[in-house]
Amino acid sequence: MNKLGIYVQVPFCQTKCTYCNFHTGVVSSGRFSPYVEAVCQEIRGYRELYRVAGVALPAGFEKAGVDTVYFGGGTPSLLEARLLQGMMEAIRETFAADFCEVTLEADPKRWSPGRLRLGSRRGLAE
Repeated sequence: MNKLGIYVQVPFCQTKCTYCNFHTGVVSSGRFSPYVEAVCQEIRGYRELYRVAGVALPAGFEKAGVDTVYFGGGTPSLLEARLLQGMMEAIRETFAADFCEVTLEADPKRWSPGRLRLGSRRGLAE
């Protein structure tokens, strides 16, 4: 079976670094949940989005399994574990998922061992 990797951009930052050319920004944390809801909707509806856009998926794509998820940014570690878990659940519901690796870009000043344990208990670490 072919394997897929999924990249999820979380475009939120605490500050905008002068050297950064990525599409990111500093926003109110009140925008985090609506963004995650939109990402989950896009994950679950990707087939229809591709169909409407005229994009044909390659043969065998539907049978491929997701083994890698990468949360990049911005600073995805700004999100609460429940929001990250929601995106992981959307991936599990939509694709055959057997995660070997889940990577999360993090600000080491905000990411503590306690938050890592919480994420692990919530299914962010397999």
